[in-house]
Amino acid sequence: MKIEFLNTSYTHNNPKCHPYNFGYNQRQPINLPIKDTVSFGQAVPQSAIKYLKSKKIELYSLGLDKYFLQLFDAKQLEGIQNGIEIFNGLSFSQIAYMVNNLTGIILQRGCTNSCIHCFAEAKPPYFMKKNNFIEKIDFEDYEKLCNGFKELNKRLGFNVFSNGSKSLFYDSDCSMIYMQDKSGKMYDYADLAKMFHEAAKQRILFDTAGWNKNDTKTQKRMEDLVKKIANSNEYDFLQFNISVNPFHSIYSKSLDLKAQGKTKEAKRLEEIFTDRIANVIFTSSPLIDKTNSYTNKSMLGFIFRGLFDFTDLDGYHAHDLICMFDDIAERVGKLYEEDLASGRHKVIKNQEQLDKYYYFLKGRVHSRIELINMTNERLINKLGDIDAGEWNILRQYSFNSVKEGIKFTDGFIDVNGKFYMTNYMETYPTDIAINYTTKGKSTAPIRPNLRDGVITKDIIEEYYS
Repeated sequence: MKIEFLNTSYTHNNPKCHPYNFGYNQRQPINLPIKDTVSFGQAVPQSAIKYLKSKKIELYSLGLDKYFLQLFDAKQLEGIQNGIEIFNGLSFSQIAYMVNNLTGIILQRGCTNSCIHCFAEAKPPYFMKKNNFIEKIDFEDYEKLCNGFKELNKRLGFNVFSNGSKSLFYDSDCSMIYMQDKSGKMYDYADLAKMFHEAAKQRILFDTAGWNKNDTKTQKRMEDLVKKIANSNEYDFLQFNISVNPFHSIYSKSLDLKAQGKTKEAKRLEEIFTDRIANVIFTSSPLIDKTNSYTNKSMLGFIFRGLFDFTDLDGYHAHDLICMFDDIAERVGKLYEEDLASGRHKVIKNQEQLDKYYYFLKGRVHSRIELINMTNERLINKLGDIDAGEWNILRQYSFNSVKEGIKFTDGFIDVNGKFYMTNYMETYPTDIAINYTTKGKSTAPIRPNLRDGVITKDIIEEYYS
């Protein structure tokens, strides 16, 4: 059936006293637009439709012409999701809780970089195969999820997602993520991000700690992806971040060898790592000229991560990171020069562009370095013994109860459809599970610090009441 919200006048006498007032002064009678038509399936209860209509009229009369899911009573909207296959078995309160906190949809599990600071303690892909864990969702499940969010937005008449960035990864490097549908058609990360952006209208993050430049398949896929994004305005919602840190398994091993006095071996691994990251930056450089429409800044960004200076780990501190990146930037500069001189012009077309890109790189690391928090066993074991005062700086006090866990603000959907909440220091499972074909199958253990308690439907209902 269809409902049309009629063109009706409302007067609100004292909006200053109303909790929904956002600084509006005394308002004159206002008109609710006629063009607010919502289509519903037969399974949607009249009570939910009636509440949606009346609540929109109330909010509009108070001066709000843009709606947010948090302003609506999830219990009153129960049934609005009926018939959307991907949400089968979930109450609307569960869906609302998931949507309000959703920061990531995991498309793939596992990573070959094995960075010791990784909050997700990512395991390599062979770990998944060895333990018979599923490592990807089916493309068709992902498509159904995106279409499910679209349909939910259509029924409600507004976007259920608040402003913010979203990711399609958790413990997998984005350069390694791609999918294939049943017909054999391939989708790279940009294609998959576009699908979710069309459903959620959110900025999508692409984070990479790099790939092996001798991996010809990944190198070709990334060259094609960068070219596609750089030459089209269809992907201006992407934020492409390169993670530069001393925690990568290759560089970390070089520091271990250096500490053991094995200078030659250490230098070889250090050069492998710096060449690797230099290639990643060179390949991604065309994105310097692209603008992210959400931030109005360059689409290419950097995430620099180091340790507090008081920790006794040479090579991992913030000041060491600056020296590392200066070396990497010099190597990228040489790649620019070689590209220009060769006449191939894969990236650099002229000297002016070379100077611009090089200047852009040289100014990055001095702007912001993110200090690492304690989140996983790898890093704890690396640090060794530290006193209580240092520990309290490195790690926040953790929560101990499930009801505290519900207050976390970041949630993600695993490849088997299970929804988790985290503060990136510890993680709570919920009883929310998206209706994937992989539902109920086992995945690699979720990190960091997965708790035993479960955020249940009853806890969520109580939370909303």
